[in-house]
Amino acid sequence: MQELQGPEASTFNEFCGIFGPDEQSEHLSVIKRLCEEVEDLQFSYYSFVPWVGAPDDAVIKTTYAEDWQRLYMEKKYHLIDPVVSDGIWQCRPFNWSELATGGKKVSNFFSEAENFGIGRTGFSVTACCANNRRGIFSISSRMKERDWQLLLRDYSQNIICFALTYHDAICSQKASEIPTLSNRERQVLYWSAHGKTVWEIGCILDLSPATVGFYMRRICAKLGAVNKSHAVALAIGQRLVDPFEADIH
Repeated sequence: MQELQGPEASTFNEFCGIFGPDEQSEHLSVIKRLCEEVEDLQFSYYSFVPWVGAPDDAVIKTTYAEDWQRLYMEKKYHLIDPVVSDGIWQCRPFNWSELATGGKKVSNFFSEAENFGIGRTGFSVTACCANNRRGIFSISSRMKERDWQLLLRDYSQNIICFALTYHDAICSQKASEIPTLSNRERQVLYWSAHGKTVWEIGCILDLSPATVGFYMRRICAKLGAVNKSHAVALAIGQRLVDPFEADIH
């Protein structure tokens, strides 16, 4: 999993800052009411495109204490935090009590988190949108498990709907950030769209196959593509390259 960059939020209002004044989630008022009922509620969100691997592609928003955020980054806790490392691949919402929390590293991680006021009771929702961005939205508290279950009984559906709306908003935000391709990258994509192999593209552009491969890897990273075919499809869909234009050699 990629490196994490600095989180962007420290208050609930900042956490919800992705919603414009005219596009507030209908479930936001319910979540705000829940915050009034439970003093120590914490929120976190993490998303990335699995195949990109670029650190600046990760989106991280949280209401956790800044000191905990810094420690989490410094110690690369996302690699052992089961909520992130395992949870982001879940296909359904889950309670943190369902996670495998055995092992000294994980146990120490949760103990250290508690020192910063972060409870062990939590609920997470995973999602994946059309541009392949995976995300995990979590809400947590220090309340007892029994009380937490009662809270989820009344609010889980609202939390799920809010989480999915949140993820959609992040995906829309990221989708609007159309990547910029260099002229050489556009040339590589253009000939890829015409079914040319790496070797053939190299001959056309007077480049070595290794150099063509380098450009293709960089293109895939920029577009969040799994492979060459995926990159071509995304580039055409975002009008970054037109396979029907005249030869751009």
